[in-house]
Amino acid sequence: MIDYKQKLFSTLKNYLGWSSQRKIVVFSVDDYGNVRLASTEARKKLIKAGADLDKNRFDTYDSLETAEDLSLLYEVLNSVKDAKGRSAKFTAYALSANIDFEKVLQENDGRYYYEVLPQTFAKLPGYETVWDVWQEGVKKGFIEPQYHGREHLNIQYFEKAYAVKDAIFLTCLQERSWSGLPRLGFKQLDYASAFAYETAKDIPQVSKLALEGLKTFKEVFGTEAKSFTSPGGYTHHKVEQNLMQGGISFVDTAFIKKEPQGDGVFSYTFNRSGVRNKVGQFNLVRNSVFEPSQAVHYDWVDQCMAEIEMAFRFGKPANISSHRVNFCGLIDPNNRSRGLKDLERLLKAITKKWPEVEFISAGELGELIKSES
Repeated sequence: MIDYKQKLFSTLKNYLGWSSQRKIVVFSVDDYGNVRLASTEARKKLIKAGADLDKNRFDTYDSLETAEDLSLLYEVLNSVKDAKGRSAKFTAYALSANIDFEKVLQENDGRYYYEVLPQTFAKLPGYETVWDVWQEGVKKGFIEPQYHGREHLNIQYFEKAYAVKDAIFLTCLQERSWSGLPRLGFKQLDYASAFAYETAKDIPQVSKLALEGLKTFKEVFGTEAKSFTSPGGYTHHKVEQNLMQGGISFVDTAFIKKEPQGDGVFSYTFNRSGVRNKVGQFNLVRNSVFEPSQAVHYDWVDQCMAEIEMAFRFGKPANISSHRVNFCGLIDPNNRSRGLKDLERLLKAITKKWPEVEFISAGELGELIKSES
């Protein structure tokens, strides 16, 4: 059950913005396609090199999704149907590329090289069938890919870490991982925030990269992205404006958006779902949270149900925020088992309490909002 402060914050999120009498549930799930920890052995070697991998759940559990991760997820999503007989669906905010570790090491010239997602899967032992399983999920409607950037990696960070020969960075390259890296003195960017930057003069280059990533997304997933959420959460509105030219009509953004201006300065904006942002795109604000890997003894189903009820009370779709890490089992199978068990419990609770519920994707929600605006 959510406490007083959570209830107040949830009320503020849901009070204004686009409304509907329909009981709509969207699962917005970040980080699919992203390389993180390659194995438990890689994790041990990174810790030995000095990486603190116990400070957050991503450094503890997160890894590129396996065929087993996806297949077991599909089983859970397919086990519960909405009022129209459709299974639950994940909007997978996905990355279409990753660092090409082998080429970076081979060239040894300090430059960044990337590979597209199907190449990543094809290279890794035990991952040979994952891209087929990915496509099966899209075809059957269990997942819908949307744009989360080309990769979950900051190139400016990469170049500096390479130049200073950071020990953890070099171990990451050797172990085909991208996790637990230090800040290296940066004020506004870290290794995972692809569209973050240090100074305002970097914004045009970041905008160009974001637009190029949309082309890679289409090449990999065979469809144009409609919705975008920034890797790491930081993005400037000029980047979003550039993405609008590439077809992004909907921006998944925080209720209180923290926008970097460069040189350690941030601006803040309050956002509402269904309301256009300053460049004309429709905002999609998540108003419910489901993160079972974040606190393993916390009842995330109970909290999420309370937040969904609050959304419905104000006539708002329930847009549930989650991450791939909750359903990853390569590093720790128990993490995946716990996440999927809670997901199944949540889906059953939703359909029992609201038999009229509709499971749709973020892209479908955006189109619905657009059609009624």
